[in-house]
Amino acid sequence: MSPVKTYEISLPLSERDYNFLKQYVDNPKIEISDEIREAFYLYKPKKPDTDEINIFDKKDYSKFIGKLKEKKFIEQFENGFGHFNIYKFYSKLEKSIKKESILFDENYDVSEEQVKIIDDIVTKILNNYFNDDSPRWLIRAYVCGRVIYSKDKYKPNKPSVKEVPLSSEAKKIAKINNLELELAKRIDVALDYSKTTIECLTNEQLKNLRRIIIDDYIIKNQPIYKLIDKIHTIFPNDDVFLINIAWRSVLSNELNYIANRARLELKPSNSYVICLSFKGCCDNCAQDIVGKVFKISEAPHIPYEKCTAEICLCNLLPFNPKYQFISSDGQIKLKVENEKEWKLWFLKNIMLEDEI
Repeated sequence: MSPVKTYEISLPLSERDYNFLKQYVDNPKIEISDEIREAFYLYKPKKPDTDEINIFDKKDYSKFIGKLKEKKFIEQFENGFGHFNIYKFYSKLEKSIKKESILFDENYDVSEEQVKIIDDIVTKILNNYFNDDSPRWLIRAYVCGRVIYSKDKYKPNKPSVKEVPLSSEAKKIAKINNLELELAKRIDVALDYSKTTIECLTNEQLKNLRRIIIDDYIIKNQPIYKLIDKIHTIFPNDDVFLINIAWRSVLSNELNYIANRARLELKPSNSYVICLSFKGCCDNCAQDIVGKVFKISEAPHIPYEKCTAEICLCNLLPFNPKYQFISSDGQIKLKVENEKEWKLWFLKNIMLEDEI
């Protein structure tokens, strides 16, 4: 074999040069200059990210749909939003992603490029159901957030009920009823009688009300009208004030308070939430908090203290500024939709605020 001519290799080494030399560097019959040999041993080739090589190879579309159903987030939009049909939505989504030959990893996540395709599919489907942007954006953000591949998602699972600070009674109730962590935390909040949105009740009346909320709403998932029926049975029939309370709005605000407080307390103080609301929120909420991103430690209480509506329609939902941003027209967007706009938003709203 003829010696390798070192003049064919230039410094600094390229990856191509390195791969070429790798075939001969340990062969004593091949003449390689000390300078080239030293450069070879000092060279650090780019290591392929083994976590991302050939990981997108699964085509089980029904399991992908099952993943979306796990949180039962989209299902809440079936009632009260016209002719939105959850069965037809999932069916159309499954057929569309199959047609596009979307590939998943073992956790049924997809690459950023394929998230764009799924986002377009979801948008087209939802345009047939909703005229209002709010539910469309919520569902789009949920779907894309659930399936976008990220190493952060492969960290250890959320802590169990045993690992989160909860009252002994809340832990006991959660264990007996086999409840997930967020519901256990709601029970924990409901058992804290020091804070409530219903200031007119005595402590004993509040305890009775919260017991109904825990048993019938959090555990059994009963609708509000059934809770109201039960509430009327625990208060005296001759108490005109309690009988005439607008229980639907009062109870809605109390349930919203419990859910949002539980959600916040489960998140690290340095994580983020966004305040979203449906049409009909009051001017104060629209001006002060809706569409704004907050650190958990700085998030407003819900119902908002300045809310003038009968029922505060605001909710604080998880928001990840690494992958999401608020566009110039006030819409929630994904980083993959416009990375340049995301970067400007991130620098202005996250980086600068952290430095203040």
